[in-house]
Amino acid sequence: MIVGAGRSGNTLFRRLLMERSPLYIPPETYVLGKIADLRLSARGIGWASTVDLMLATLEYHPEFTTFDTANLRDLALEAKGWPEVDRTVNTLLLALYRTLAKNCESDAIYYGDKTPLNTMNLHRIAPFFPDARYVYLLRDGVDVAKSYVDAGIYPDISSAAKRWRDSVRHWESFRVGIGSARYVEIRYEDLVKNPESEIRNVIFHLGLPVRDSVIDVSACLGDVDKLAHHENVARPPFSGSIGKGRVRMTPNEARQVRPILNRFLKRYGYDRV
Repeated sequence: MIVGAGRSGNTLFRRLLMERSPLYIPPETYVLGKIADLRLSARGIGWASTVDLMLATLEYHPEFTTFDTANLRDLALEAKGWPEVDRTVNTLLLALYRTLAKNCESDAIYYGDKTPLNTMNLHRIAPFFPDARYVYLLRDGVDVAKSYVDAGIYPDISSAAKRWRDSVRHWESFRVGIGSARYVEIRYEDLVKNPESEIRNVIFHLGLPVRDSVIDVSACLGDVDKLAHHENVARPPFSGSIGKGRVRMTPNEARQVRPILNRFLKRYGYDRV
């Protein structure tokens, strides 16, 4: 699971990883936190209704179109016929990732997720994937906050800065309970400067197989050509965005983010505002 604040190279990292390892990572799912809530609130409704509820939560999300899949009807029908031992939300979610991979003709033998929002819900999502490994992507919070606003994802710099800060806080809380063997942390700045080295290190740390050669995974990216804020993902990694937010940040914006970011920027070795 690739986590961290948005605008931190998550989608770029996803592409690079899929190109070099037999791994499928779909467009952002957004709904795993909601599914975790539904699993608790909808107890006792029966397996068939659980399947309908869980899959509809994803299919009816506004960005389901990024999956290039008409609907999840076939998976729903299949899941309703599973033997009792397989009738769990955990198994259903794994089957969902396999189905999405198959639909884009991926050769994956491992599956992942790349949704920054998951960072805020890791304690609730983790039970779905008891053997999961995690990659946390960290980027200068000033650059992230400015990029969030420029992309129209957040309306003001303070809200964007708080999202970066809260992502850091949630990750710090979560990683304490999973052990260092189950996660690796990388920085956006290192990824775009030395992509091959960083990807090799992550693949080794996670114990993933390496492809004989880099392949084209554009057919499985889905959201990259549909969402404007992912427009740079298809290009080769470049370091031109490092420090860009700091350069473009106005004095007024700097005053707003200073009390939000500085403590955490210092903790991770970034210059304070």
